[in-house]
Amino acid sequence: MRLRLSVIWPLLSVIAVILVAGIVAGVTLPERLPAPGRVVMYALVAAAVLVAYRLTRRGFWLGTEGIYRLIFEDAAAGIAITTPSLKFLEVNCRTCESLGYPREELLNMNLGDLLLPGDSAAKPAGFEDVLVTRETIVQEHRLRRKDGAQITLEISVRALRGRRLVVMFHDVTARREAEDALREREALAHSVVYTAVEGIVTADENGVIHSFNPAAERMFGYSAEEAIGSNLNILMPSPHREQHDQYIRDYLVGGIGKVIGIGREVPVW
Repeated sequence: MRLRLSVIWPLLSVIAVILVAGIVAGVTLPERLPAPGRVVMYALVAAAVLVAYRLTRRGFWLGTEGIYRLIFEDAAAGIAITTPSLKFLEVNCRTCESLGYPREELLNMNLGDLLLPGDSAAKPAGFEDVLVTRETIVQEHRLRRKDGAQITLEISVRALRGRRLVVMFHDVTARREAEDALREREALAHSVVYTAVEGIVTADENGVIHSFNPAAERMFGYSAEEAIGSNLNILMPSPHREQHDQYIRDYLVGGIGKVIGIGREVPVW
């Protein structure tokens, strides 16, 4: 915004000078100018008035309302002003982009109209409570865009004066899809590990056991509850236990992977 204003204010000064000069020359001295000159001067005045009008519409004058309007429209997040029942009263460009509706259509709609049928149980009925509590409520809801695509929005609501609400939208669809995909991969890996016929034990860099599949329970005689959280060396007799601990320390200190990733045969209890 600072860069934009640094360009706009000098431009406004030039336009003001042109406007004043044009009015003086074109209105008070028309008879002293040849016809082509008067046409050019009137065109300059008209252009200056048009530019000034467009700048005023865009909120570039010093008025506080214009500055707030600029912030509202240029915000990276979707912002809407609604009634307590969540009927849209005003929306910014980002809201229109996120929901896929033109502004004119959204102003005839209610936020609840966009919720997916399965999300109706979580319909934000508590949003009007912010008028009393004056606290910000944050909820996550699934909505359907105009083109039919389903999106997930994090919606935060807080009260304004005049029994109005300001609603902010953050699209978290990609993040939720990535989390769902990760959960699916983890579930698949868990299924593979726990149905394997071989004993599979996983441990962290300190040797603490994190998973212990049923085949490992049968092999070592420990239940998963007993093994998980214990050190891997409980599965080894001396001197292999002490050697394994030293190997882990060497790996953590110097990166020496004498046993990390290398198969070894050791007797077990």
